[in-house]
This record gives sequence, structure tokens and C-alpha cells, in this order.
Amino acid sequence: MNATSTYKRVERLLHHTVHQFRRRFGGEHEELMSFANEAYLRAIRTYVPDRGAKFSTWVRLQVWSALRDHHSCRGKDLTTRLTRKAV
Repeated sequence: MNATSTYKRVERLLHHTVHQFRRRFGGEHEELMSFANEAYLRAIRTYVPDRGAKFSTWVRLQVWSALRDHHSCRGKDLTTRLTRKAV
């Protein structure tokens, strides 16, 4: 299965997850879809089938986490946030 056919299978899931996030927290659709697509690519690289989770579940968790991280960093200096985490 190549990346294009895999994306077609999860595209609806990405849109649905972004829609749910926007309804709850707000944000621009295009910007959030950009983060969702990046998270999808990360999910492809990090998915381990032996752990028992379905791929769609893993994708949704990765996308939601990326959107949440982006939302929590809006309007904040990222270096400050990273410094606080390191302490």
C-alpha cells in the first residue's frame, strides 16, 4: 500500500478530527489541516502494529495531540515553553 492510497483511506478521519477540534477550541481549518497532515506523516513513521492498536486509532491520537500542542502554543514563545518543560 503506497502513501497516496493510505492517505485517501484516512483523509476523512483527518477532516473529522480537525472539525471536532475546531468546534471545541476554534482555529483556522487550513492551518489545523496542515498540522493534521504533519501528524499523519509522523503516525506512518511511528506506527507499530504489534502493540495492538488499529492504524486509524494511532493516527487520530497523533493528530489530536499535534492539534492540542499547537493550540497550547498559540501566542506563546515556544522557547519559553520548552525551557519550562526541561526544568
